[in-house]
Amino acid sequence: MANFHVYTPLDESKGAIRLLRLCEGPLSDTICCDVVECSLGDGDRIPYEALSYTWGEEYSYSLPHILLDGRKKSVTHNLFDALAILRLKHEPRYLWIDALCINQADDREKGHQVGQMKDVYEKAERVLIWLGPALEDTDSLMNAMTLLEEQTRGRAKSLQNLRSAWRLVVLQLGETHIAYLRSVLGYVVKHTWFKRVWIIQEVGSARAAHVLCGTRSISSSVFSVMPFLMELRPDPHAQAVLDIMPGPLRRESWWNDDRRLLTLLGKFNESEATREHDRVYALLGIASDAPNLSIDYGCSFQKVVGRLVSLLAFGDAHRCHLLHQTRSRDEIPAFSLFRLFQGISDPTAFAVRVIEVCCEDTQEEFLKCMIDDSPLLETAAINAGYQGSLPFVVTVYSDWMNSQPIARPRMSVFENTLNEETRVAGAQVTESNLADSTLPQRFDHSPGQLRRTPLKGYGNVGARVKATARSHYTRLLKLLNGTN
Repeated sequence: MANFHVYTPLDESKGAIRLLRLCEGPLSDTICCDVVECSLGDGDRIPYEALSYTWGEEYSYSLPHILLDGRKKSVTHNLFDALAILRLKHEPRYLWIDALCINQADDREKGHQVGQMKDVYEKAERVLIWLGPALEDTDSLMNAMTLLEEQTRGRAKSLQNLRSAWRLVVLQLGETHIAYLRSVLGYVVKHTWFKRVWIIQEVGSARAAHVLCGTRSISSSVFSVMPFLMELRPDPHAQAVLDIMPGPLRRESWWNDDRRLLTLLGKFNESEATREHDRVYALLGIASDAPNLSIDYGCSFQKVVGRLVSLLAFGDAHRCHLLHQTRSRDEIPAFSLFRLFQGISDPTAFAVRVIEVCCEDTQEEFLKCMIDDSPLLETAAINAGYQGSLPFVVTVYSDWMNSQPIARPRMSVFENTLNEETRVAGAQVTESNLADSTLPQRFDHSPGQLRRTPLKGYGNVGARVKATARSHYTRLLKLLNGTN
């Protein structure tokens, strides 16, 4: 993106930020802005609004320009459209916009400013949610929402009041038109804005918000309940965003009860960002358990996710790396954010998912080191075995059981699990009949090698694990038969 503007470094010791002073002028004039430095402290703060939007295409030969401090600055088409609409005719407007208020070429500054993002949106007079230029259909939808807002003027925007007022709007507009508007709303809530990861912090931190589509705007208190009133079911990600907008849904939703990092990752792990790092960093500021994960754009995204796993498993973002350096020949698994956190909302489920991912990637040695160091993972591993995941017990603990002194209660859990499995198998497992086809194909074996196979009903816990020691083979048979 062409850029002739030069940023002056911020005084980070005072929590300084930049604001954009959008100069007044008619729609046809060149958009002119100035950068103003101020502090987030109450004494030195200028009243401002914060923009929540999607960047749009950054790399194009035809990007429009604005004047920033008298110098040309290229911006995306979507931001240019927003600035044109937001500009007032007769007075300047103070805005916070990430693309212009942060020096995007300075990773150090960006990391520092990202750490203040929650405060930036929390202290804004209101957050402006820009959904792009209007279409004829979206204007009709905004008209209906404006009618609803007028019906509740002077009354609290409670869900009950909004539901009662909506019945009057339906009578006024007619069922046929409402059905048409429902399809328009379905299109609107699929806007790319709903997928952008930063909007979660921006909207969740807002004291008040307005949704803008073209020149029309509506309060988030009304917009957020429209799918509910129109009996529309957005996808889970979009609904989670609607839940946290300022308004009646936020007061009654999960947002007030459980904002742990794990919950946020479970709900928003498919969010999109220009830089992958932000899929994690954007959630840190709003997590109620305030995880101590440093914001570092200089490392790879894979390392960021590895640090996240280490933080959640050990309470230390660097423990996984130390284990890899000192105790394991395995590489740290290529953890995927979606693979790790999809549907996860509590630490135990997260621990089991980490174990499964390590097994699937055949990272047994690294996993053993993690289990040995993390009570959370150790408990999850024992529970996984106790609940009947025999392949897991065999593949993950086989070598480990031979090399570690195991307390009798833990060994008892394994023996009970394994004995129950042999009972279900309907036969006593011995060296001679282990490969017998009459057994329900729980194991394949050769004299010097034990290989687990995918088992129906047990899930794909791993594709292939080898245990080469003959002593292990003998040990496993003894455990299977419940002998000492």
